[in-house]
Amino acid sequence: MSEDVRKSAPLLLDSVSERRRYSRRFAESTFVAGSLAGRLVDVSESGLGLEAPKPFPVLQRGTFTLGIGRAKPQFEGQIRWCRLIGTETSSQGDSQPVYRAGVALFDL
Repeated sequence: MSEDVRKSAPLLLDSVSERRRYSRRFAESTFVAGSLAGRLVDVSESGLGLEAPKPFPVLQRGTFTLGIGRAKPQFEGQIRWCRLIGTETSSQGDSQPVYRAGVALFDL
């Protein structure tokens, strides 16, 4: 997927049917949490799926600000898991790691 598509307005795609407590919907947007920034890749009633070029600090709590429209919604959550899923080419042409993480949201 091109970098231009990732920077465009968020897209919510069809939900995924899996053996999960809550269904999730794929999304394309951005997020910021403290000094960590990356892509929002899916959302559910209880959490977020995120990707970034740096590892996420597992069990850290924080405020996650999503890049959706002008409102920039914020959610409180905790990073529950993180793993390296591969690499991608940065906008400068360098290879960089891609980490995927799951965030449990509080008080929704």
